[in-house]
Amino acid sequence: WNDNDKLESPHNIANRNQKSLTVKYSAAKIKKIINHGCVYIYGCNIKLKTVQLSGIKKNFNYNYKNSPVAKNGKLSVSGTNLVNKNGQKYQLKGAAICGITWFPELVSRDTIKTYRDEWNANVIRLSMYVDTSMYGSQSGWEGYASATPEQRKDILETLYTGIDEATKLGMYVIVDWHVLDDHNPNKYINEAKSFFKTVSKKYAKNNNILYEICNEPNGNDVTWNRIKEYADKIIPIIKKNNSDSIIIVGTPTWCQDLTSPRSNPIKGYSNIMYSCHFYAKSHTDANRKEMITAIKSGLPVFVTEYGFTDYTGDGDVDYNQAKKWTTVLDKYNVSSCFWGVKSKTDLTGKKMSKYCKYVKKYIQTK
Repeated sequence: WNDNDKLESPHNIANRNQKSLTVKYSAAKIKKIINHGCVYIYGCNIKLKTVQLSGIKKNFNYNYKNSPVAKNGKLSVSGTNLVNKNGQKYQLKGAAICGITWFPELVSRDTIKTYRDEWNANVIRLSMYVDTSMYGSQSGWEGYASATPEQRKDILETLYTGIDEATKLGMYVIVDWHVLDDHNPNKYINEAKSFFKTVSKKYAKNNNILYEICNEPNGNDVTWNRIKEYADKIIPIIKKNNSDSIIIVGTPTWCQDLTSPRSNPIKGYSNIMYSCHFYAKSHTDANRKEMITAIKSGLPVFVTEYGFTDYTGDGDVDYNQAKKWTTVLDKYNVSSCFWGVKSKTDLTGKKMSKYCKYVKKYIQTK
């Protein structure tokens, strides 16, 4: 247990054949563990079967009745707009958990509740990397497709935790199949089919889930036709389990090319949207113009990822370009998710950066 960045006295298992370890904590310490929502086990060559906490039963008030989903119900796409259950225009504003295997401590009730109650966010994006083999084999960085079968089970459990907590809190949630360094979504088409079949079946009755079927396709040979070929295989799988699902399709060149899908959109399905991504210091007037042109032509656009730095996500914040982007997003009722808070320091509290405070203020304004 990590308390205020200071480790407790270690509890060592000296005997290799020892099958269990019991640690007794005070009621106050157990309460902290329960509130945090995570238990960390540090060690080498440990195969963990069960962690059991006992001592305090805490009734938690999710306050669902005042939540975004309770008030707005199942969303749908009308023209270029997201609309709520009453057919009124509705704008989603929230943030991504930037790799659920990279930051599993943020996939928690506490994080999602903070976004809802302090940031006034109404959506959380659960970004699950597909292929991380190019980053090495360090534990905790696994992508779903490049992971072992056992690791995939753990990744799914983390994803389910995020979906379940968001659902209880009345938040909309984007399930993000996070293509990036694997470039072409068709590379892992079989894994994608299996994944979306499993998840959409498990949550077929949910009214708060949006499916983002391929984040940032990229590469010279990854054309819109190839992305569309992929989408045409994945969309029916999801629609079979929930015909009203909103499905967000990635677009070429890291979700910056909206011209291609505008001229050749996906047909035969309702509630289809198209991703646009921007980083304000790198993507300026020309990118905004392309997005506006696409919307005016009738293409439903969702900015599932944005930042106000350069495209790397680092460097100085361009507040001038940020203001231009947020003005356009609000004018055209474009929903968006920030990328992204990577620690609890930038989620809440006095140490929050100026950048995150700026983003928080934008998300709070509806």
